Amino acid sequence: MAYCTVENMRAFLQMKLSGTSTPNETEVTDMIVTADGIIDRHTQRNWSEVTIGGTDYEYHDGDGTKIYLLKHTPVISVDKVYENTACLGSAAVWVERTEGYDKDFLLYEDIGKVYFHNNVPGVGFQNLRFQYKHGYVTTPGYIKRMSVLLTGIFVIQAITNPEVLDNLRGYSLLDLKVFKYGQSPKIQAYWNEYNTLFKKFAKPKGAVIAIG
Repeated sequence: MAYCTVENMRAFLQMKLSGTSTPNETEVTDMIVTADGIIDRHTQRNWSEVTIGGTDYEYHDGDGTKIYLLKHTPVISVDKVYENTACLGSAAVWVERTEGYDKDFLLYEDIGKVYFHNNVPGVGFQNLRFQYKHGYVTTPGYIKRMSVLLTGIFVIQAITNPEVLDNLRGYSLLDLKVFKYGQSPKIQAYWNEYNTLFKKFAKPKGAVIAIG
């Protein structure tokens, strides 16, 4: 799910985005996808709900211990856990494991830890597979704002023809011209706000990342 919408961008930029505008609605939608991907890479996490599983399970080697750390956090839910109980070289026999105090394992959502307190998985290669949801059911407001700001920068970058100024409100010709040289006051303001939100709310734990 996208972190912001074309309608959000219309309101933020006060632009008449349409199928024939510059940029048009389809192009702005693509910009939002790009912005969201950059945010995910900068923060090293997904801010919407993502499902691991189906045809793309997450596999782990059983090492005889009780604790397994999933690759993506925070974890919303673990939907399916299977252990291959067959020996290496034999056809796989996938046995489902279940969550609960009276079952096989417990889940620590924030850190993505699966703790087996019963029927500890055996040692093996790729003999555990997990299907789970991670990320956020509701995207935080500051991430939505970061997406709007970054997409706003891309939109202004796409405006290279002065004739499209008729489609703008609140942007001067000077703003658009100087942006070509990296000096737009509005774009700089967007970067500054993006940076502030990133450093305050979204920076990965233990990471030092600078933008702009």
